[in-house]
Amino acid sequence: MLADAGYDIKPMAHDLVCWKCGASLAELSLPLLRLEECPQCHGELHVCRMCIEYDTRVAKHCREPTAEEVNDKTHANFCDHFKPRAAAFTPPNSRRETASCRTRRHFELNSLHNKRLRARERHNRESSMAGRSPRGHCVPFFVALLGCAALPARAAGPAPARAVASNDLHAWDAGDDPAALAAWVHQHLRRADADIARLLAAKGARTVGNTLRRYDDAANELILSVAQSSVMYGVGATKELRDEAQALTQTANAAYTALNLNQAVYRALEALPSPADAPTRHYLEHTLLEYRLAGDNDRPARWLAGSEVLQ
Repeated sequence: MLADAGYDIKPMAHDLVCWKCGASLAELSLPLLRLEECPQCHGELHVCRMCIEYDTRVAKHCREPTAEEVNDKTHANFCDHFKPRAAAFTPPNSRRETASCRTRRHFELNSLHNKRLRARERHNRESSMAGRSPRGHCVPFFVALLGCAALPARAAGPAPARAVASNDLHAWDAGDDPAALAAWVHQHLRRADADIARLLAAKGARTVGNTLRRYDDAANELILSVAQSSVMYGVGATKELRDEAQALTQTANAAYTALNLNQAVYRALEALPSPADAPTRHYLEHTLLEYRLAGDNDRPARWLAGSEVLQ
């Protein structure tokens, strides 16, 4: 209206730069829209890495205690606490991550992975339950925190253990070829897609076997992809391998976020009757809680509608 009246309206001056490439964002007006992109690299800007509350030294990498956790810090989100910071870009040559830092992160991730495997093996030895992922590798992080409770065979039917090749569990066994790493990650992503498709295509009543186990299998594949590509990003022998691993980590993270926001999967899990045994019931309840906290219960649709009105 002021512009129509003849006033010269100029965007609010600011010194923001892209968190990803460092390009100036002076031509963009504030506040940044949720789908705003960098004019140079086309990176999304309404992301955790661009926010003044982003801090890797604190829990969830966010200083705002009331903010809901965002799994992928580099993709656009619906956080109401987002405020862009001027110094979001850190040049690669100033990050100062030494080889010892990368090695330490590698061993921390590998140690967590091995702990999950040992906990699962111990559980299988001490219980009569044979229900486990048909592919037999790592369980989701939140399942590990709950004691790596496997799904009971009596509820889902027997699932005979199958020998798993080392290169199916560890991406580094494929060597230092970026293409081999990409093939490894995408193989696991395709497996996750197939598990989700089987879950959604299940006919008849929802059971642990046709719903919860297939969700668990898909989550296993996605978390394994994220963890292993992240390791290779930290300790890859060549720049080409680390760059590919970084891109694959973002791809796998996006797939895992999509699973956690998949309303059809949420409804399928919600329709599952409460399992009789306590470990599986706890796992199901915790999984549904994670979905609700992630805003899958129709909240993303409402947020998106609200953002479109604002825009």
